[in-house]
Amino acid sequence: MVDSSPFRQDHQDIVELVTQLEGLLDAEALAVDASPTCEILGVLAVRLVTHLDREDDIIYPQLVTHKVESVRAMAQLLKKRVGGLDRTFRSYVEDWSSASLVEKSPKKFIAETKGLLRVLKMRIKREDEELYPLVDRYTA
Repeated sequence: MVDSSPFRQDHQDIVELVTQLEGLLDAEALAVDASPTCEILGVLAVRLVTHLDREDDIIYPQLVTHKVESVRAMAQLLKKRVGGLDRTFRSYVEDWSSASLVEKSPKKFIAETKGLLRVLKMRIKREDEELYPLVDRYTA
């Protein structure tokens, strides 16, 4: 039995951090001091990686082995559609692991950040609209 409400709360918290991060994506300001942006990014990294690990450990195993074929198929399709973010995000965080790296290439940082956040928001939307209703219906 899985309660999707903690995962939905994670999404709300992550979206709030994403909004804060998006508000700091100014090339001129980042070139001078990227520390506040990197602090938010660090908090986002911890929250997101923890969330993704919990989904992989708790939600997907139950759904991809569910007794109802349509549930298994949908879970596998969703995992395929939203998979890969964990690896991509970890690589991104490693690439931008310090304020000095961001300060040296703020425009590149902004472009990569916007692309990554777009993917993240699409994943959150898809999980909220497709995955969690499946969880609520078939694992409750």
